[in-house]
Formats: sequence, C-alpha cells, structure tokens
Amino acid sequence: MTRFYRASVGVGRYLPCMCGIAGILRLTGAAPPARPEAIDRLDAAIAHRGPDARSREVIDAGDVELTLLHRRLTILDAAGGGQPMHWPASVGAKLSVVFNGCIYNHRELRQRFKGVYRSDHSDTESILHAWAALGAGCLRELDGMFAIAMFDRLSRELWLARDLAGEKPLYFMVAAHESMLAFASTPGALWDLARGDAGRWRPGIDPTRLARWVWKGYDEQPPMRPIQSLPPGCVARVQTNGGGIRVEISRWARDLPERDTPPDLDAIDDAIGQSVSLRLDADVPTGCFLSGGIDSALVAGHASEQLRKQGRRLRTFTMRMADPAYDESEAAAETARVLGTDHATLDYPASSPMDDLTTLIDQLALPFGDSSLLPTYWLAKAARRHVTVALAGDAGDELFAGYRRHLANWFLSPAMDALAALPWGRSHGASAAHPKSAGSMMTRLLEASRHRGYDDLLAIFPSPSLAAFGPEAEAMLPPTRAVLDAPRLDFQEYLPADLLRKTDSATMAVALELRAPLLSPSIIRAGLSSPMRSLLAWGRNKAPLRALAARRLPDSITGRPKSGFALPLPSWWRQDYAGLRTCLSDVLSAASPWGEVDLGIQFSAKAARRLLDDHLSGRGEHSQRLYLILVLALWCRRLGTVR
Repeated sequence: MTRFYRASVGVGRYLPCMCGIAGILRLTGAAPPARPEAIDRLDAAIAHRGPDARSREVIDAGDVELTLLHRRLTILDAAGGGQPMHWPASVGAKLSVVFNGCIYNHRELRQRFKGVYRSDHSDTESILHAWAALGAGCLRELDGMFAIAMFDRLSRELWLARDLAGEKPLYFMVAAHESMLAFASTPGALWDLARGDAGRWRPGIDPTRLARWVWKGYDEQPPMRPIQSLPPGCVARVQTNGGGIRVEISRWARDLPERDTPPDLDAIDDAIGQSVSLRLDADVPTGCFLSGGIDSALVAGHASEQLRKQGRRLRTFTMRMADPAYDESEAAAETARVLGTDHATLDYPASSPMDDLTTLIDQLALPFGDSSLLPTYWLAKAARRHVTVALAGDAGDELFAGYRRHLANWFLSPAMDALAALPWGRSHGASAAHPKSAGSMMTRLLEASRHRGYDDLLAIFPSPSLAAFGPEAEAMLPPTRAVLDAPRLDFQEYLPADLLRKTDSATMAVALELRAPLLSPSIIRAGLSSPMRSLLAWGRNKAPLRALAARRLPDSITGRPKSGFALPLPSWWRQDYAGLRTCLSDVLSAASPWGEVDLGIQFSAKAARRLLDDHLSGRGEHSQRLYLILVLALWCRRLGTVR
C-alpha cells in the first residue's frame, strides 16, 4: 500500500509568488534517504516562487519513495487547489501530481473528463482527470503554460512534462549511482542539493555548455553537471524497475507545421481574442504590460474590449527609460489613450542595479546575459503593487518574423558567401556605433557572414570577440549551420532559452504571474505555418500582425519601428551609473575574478579590461559584453567552491 506523509503550511491567501515544484525519487533498496537538511535546502531554493502556501509530502510506494515539494502562488481556487494533489482523492490514490503554471482550458477539460472533482475550479485537478483518461497523451489537450511532475503508483513511474513553448522551467538530475533522481523549477535548487552531497551527485561545470552561455548569454542546458533542462514540448518518463533509474525523453508535442498556409487574418484575430479571454480568467487582479509595439497593443486591445463589456477597465503598465533611444513610454501612452486603458508609466527604482542583479542571478543560478532581465524585473515589481497577473505580447516576433535580423537573413542568406568576401566591416564586433544603429547592424551582419552566420547575429560575444576573451571556449562552439527559417529557429531556441526564461525569472522574483496570449496552440500554428513571403510582405516585418493592429490603431503606432526593451548600458558604463563600472573594475582587478570555481576553460581578465578601456574611450561598443562579464563573475560567486 502506498502511504502518504504530508505537512502543509498556508501563509495567507494572497501573499503570492510564482509556483515552484521540486522532488526526490529514490530506490529504497539502493539509495539511503536524502538527509532532512538536504530536503530543507531544496525547499528553501524554490521558496521565492510561492509563499502563499508550502507543502511537503512523502509517498512510500514500497521499493520506491518519492518526496514532493510545492510552493504556491494562489491564482485560481484558493480553497481547493492545494498540492500535491491525488487521483482518486480517496486512500490508495493511483496518481499524484505537483504542477507549476496555469491550464487556461481547464473548464473545458472538466466537461470532457467527467469524474468526482473535489475542488471548485482547480486547473491542477483537471490535469489529474485528463491524465487518468489519456495518460501522457493528455498533454496535447492542454492549452497552457506548465511544468508537471506526475507519479503513477501502479507502474512506479514518474513523468516530467513541459509546455510546448517553454514558458515554465523544469530541471532534473540523476545521481551517479542511478538510484536517485531530483527535479526542481530552478537549477539553483538542484545545484545546492548536489553541492551538499557531492559524493552522490558529483557536481561540476560542463565547459562546452559554458562556452555556449558566454557566446550568446543563454543556452537550453545549464552549464552545471549533472543538471539537465527538460526541453520544451517534451516529456521525460522516469522508470524505476530493473535496479536503476532510467530516463527516456520524447516529444509529446506534434511536429511544427510546414510554411504552406497563407495567414487568415480574421482567424488569427479571433484566436487572439479567444486566447486573451482564457488568460483573463483569474481570482486576483489582472493587468497588461504595454510597450510601444504592436504585439502588446493587440493583446491589450482585445483585453480592453472584453473587460469593457463587463463594466471594467484594463490596467496597463510600461516603464520609462532615461535614454530616449531606449524609451517607449510615450509610444505606450499613446497606445493606451487609443485603447482607453487605465495606464501607468513607471520609473525604474532608485535601488542599486547591482543589488537587484545579484539577487536575480542568485535565484536563477545561471550566467544569464540578457540585460533586459533588469528592466523586466523592475516593471514586474512596480506592477505587482497593483495586479497579481499580467498579460504580455511575448512571442509575436518569433512567430511572425518581427526582428530586423529575420528580414536580413531572409533576403541576404543566399548571398552570405559574397558578403563574407567583402573587405570592410572587420571590427570583431566592436563597432563604436550605437548598438541600435543601422551601421552597427550592418557591421554585425558582415562579421556574422564570415564566421558562424545567423548564430553570431544572436551572440553577445560573436566568434572573433570570444576568441580574444576565451579562445578555448571559441574552439568548443558548434559548427556553422545554414539557417533558412530564422523565426522558426528563434521560436525553438531563443524564445524558451532567453526570453521566456527571463520573464519567468523576473516575475517569479516579485510574485507576479505573466501570461502570453500569443502562445496559444492555435496562434503558434498560424504563425509557424505562414509562408515567409506573407510574414515579410512589402519588405516589412510581421505583416499579418501589422495588418490586424491597423484595424484598431492609427498609422503613427502601427508604422513605428521596433525599439525593444533594453537598458541604456552604453552610457551607464561610461557614467559609472550606480557604481556598475566600479563593481566590474573591482572584479577584474581581483586575483581570481571567477572565484573558487573550476570552469574547465580559461577566460582572460586582461582581455576583459581591454574591452572596458575601449568602451570608455569610445574605440568600441562593448556594453553587452561587459554586462555578461559582470554576470559571469556574479554567477561564479553564487556557485561557491567547485573543484
């Protein structure tokens, strides 16, 4: 008989932070129990994701024992949505689940999968009933963002699953003796567990993975062994029979569509409206992030229309940047006036960016190089004073070809060899031009054509720059690949590994749940099945969404060039804003800039100091590279001593 030992503590209905899950699976005859302090460490590392309530439960299934941990942010069904949850709810449950995310079509699932529901409208219980009926096949029926850990008592199998786009993170690791597995919402939780029992987990740094992180500032897989990230759209079947733990990873999601269906604007508009409607379902205050672009404007437009019918007004939020080249607040305010939203323009806080960056890297435990993590965090923190759930326009660029590099790659990829032969633009990624200028973009394009192509366009340290900073790392990079469909590649790699990891990390730190209506299954299919000539019609990005936005917004908004959401780092380094330059200088002057971590590859502090000197003198523009170097040092400090 399976026995359950449960401890649960509620700490208020709405003291929210994003949900966190974790667990340890062990073969009782082959591995001693994890020490209580190790469980405490695992729990503490996910605590910032959900202080509404915490639960800890041990499932004794004979030769298998599973410890489940859950930290909860209450968004739906405060009374009946506690986890772990079991099916059937009576003694002798067959299925047990912990889950992070939100299933937007949970009401529809309740109608399809009948049974005894003990909660009013918990989406977690809807997953249980769907899994009981279809097994892992039910994942294709879910419209939502999710990381799921489902234990089947009868088969002694643990299933780990992640949503199609990768909105919710899920990491796991297997002990060296293959008789224990741990999983968690954050790699930092697993790293702390592994460092506390190094003989069992054998933690270390994977230099090949680290090289990719320093190259681009992101990668799908963490650079710490033995931690793995479950890829988006995948399920891991963890089997415990046969004397060891075996993990089989497969895709539950269907193959992405071919680009053979011209976009149907009315169908896409209807799909956005339906998706927004589902994502407005919450038992807590809801708002919307609004930039100066068309993606968030479309989402806000639909949300505003739907709330207006209920006699409510949508709250929208944007952040003001001090540098006009990076500031979209006036454009967002104009969009808000047209849509009739209750709009707030927020200023970034007076707190030290170093303090906030250190906190975020400590929680994330990755050398994450996207500097927009900070303004996203500040926006989320300010908005959290007013709402608990926010909608955003994420993924419009990846689905509908919204970046300038998409246009450049589409038109110029047949001529990349000819571009590579041109004798100008050999600046090793160090053009002193403003990073958003056309000249800077052209320099990057020419450099990329000579080295690793489209991947170098995405890089913070393009190949020549990385060769100077870390020649061993540059030698470990993957070979050059031809990229014919750049938006599809960005959807599969850049979106989950960079953008969605950023938004999850920034919002989980301040108790805000972020929802992306453009990532509904129907909109994903519509975007990825549209021919490139339709997406880039008349030489402009994102043609279908521009056409839809034109139905609601004036040309002054729909015709505005893309700005992005970034910090004015070029001037910050030169002005030593909030002491950032001083902090970096102190790091690079230290005897061991990378702390007590054996990285497996060398990075040159001397080369880093040269980048800083060139940037300050105006000989080069290295603001993002300097940021990544600072993050690398913070991450090494977070890891502690590793040999």
